[in-house]
Amino acid sequence: MFLMVFEVVYLFLSTRNKERLALREKGADAGIFAKEKTATNGIKRVIILNLACLLM
Repeated sequence: MFLMVFEVVYLFLSTRNKERLALREKGADAGIFAKEKTATNGIKRVIILNLACLLM
């Protein structure tokens, strides 16, 4: 159980980091990162979905 939770968190964080690095390399606007910090509703949905799948 611990490894599954760890893997979900690790994949979430590493994918987010790779996406941000790719956007920076392309010269995309950094303003989209500021919006992500205020919009925690999406993160809550992902956590709830992951926990539901884990409990199933």
